[in-house]
Amino acid sequence: DGSGADRLVASISAGKRLNIFASGLLDEVSLSSARRLADSTYGDVVIEIGLGDLRSLEEQVDAILQARTELILLAGGTEGGASRSIARAVELISMVCRMLPKPERPVVVFSGNSALGDKVKEIIEKMTNVYIAPNIRPSIDVEDLGPSMKELAEIVGLVRTQQIGGLVGLGKISSTPLLPTAYAFGRMVRFFSRIYRADKPVLGVDLGASSTTLAVGNAGELSLNVYPYGMGQGVEAALNESRIEDFMQWITDEISEKDVLDALWNKRLYPGSIPMTSQALEIELALARQNLQLA
Repeated sequence: DGSGADRLVASISAGKRLNIFASGLLDEVSLSSARRLADSTYGDVVIEIGLGDLRSLEEQVDAILQARTELILLAGGTEGGASRSIARAVELISMVCRMLPKPERPVVVFSGNSALGDKVKEIIEKMTNVYIAPNIRPSIDVEDLGPSMKELAEIVGLVRTQQIGGLVGLGKISSTPLLPTAYAFGRMVRFFSRIYRADKPVLGVDLGASSTTLAVGNAGELSLNVYPYGMGQGVEAALNESRIEDFMQWITDEISEKDVLDALWNKRLYPGSIPMTSQALEIELALARQNLQLA
């Protein structure tokens, strides 16, 4: 009869940022692309290992375990390219998984040489969940993050669903898979770029509590970056990347540096608080401007 909702879609930004292990071959090729892929979601590359890593296998395993990795991005090998080096990376990942209890084993996303996908999945899926995504570096001079970005978004949505109570039920009544809010935002910006003037890209900015997302849609192509600077929990990252002078450039002379710092750390401790005075509002706007400048 026309009442009620026809469809429900939901996106997720809750939860702490994921610890990501990026594995690739050459630092300036597949490993660099893996970093950029990780930047498209709510996660931080806490450890990366490529062919140039001179640590022993045992030292590499120890470093990954200490980083408490939750997601592994395994890249490398152009189409029809390297296979032996990928095998070494698979051996390292297998060793890490064997040393962890099953609930603590990281999810693995392989986005390298597609000819090796089935073999990689066969070896690693005995120990943990493995997902095969399109190659982010199909040739040495071509980077294609778009298809893998979509796969990664869905995988991060699954990981979040398992981590946060109640999301399984929400996912069952949603018309689409639960996706990270940043990726959903990016899809909106990409859509606008398709219906807007063809000669002008569209820039979208989402200034959130924990993260700042920048999305650029250009004739239907999407570039997406998620930074750990925010207006709540993300205050700490902004403070670590900034000097007090960076905030003070937006502040009038009546507010001291000490008062600004106190207010910013208080915002980190109580991210749900809102400004109650004109001075508090001025400090919060300074934080917003600095987050945008950092991003």
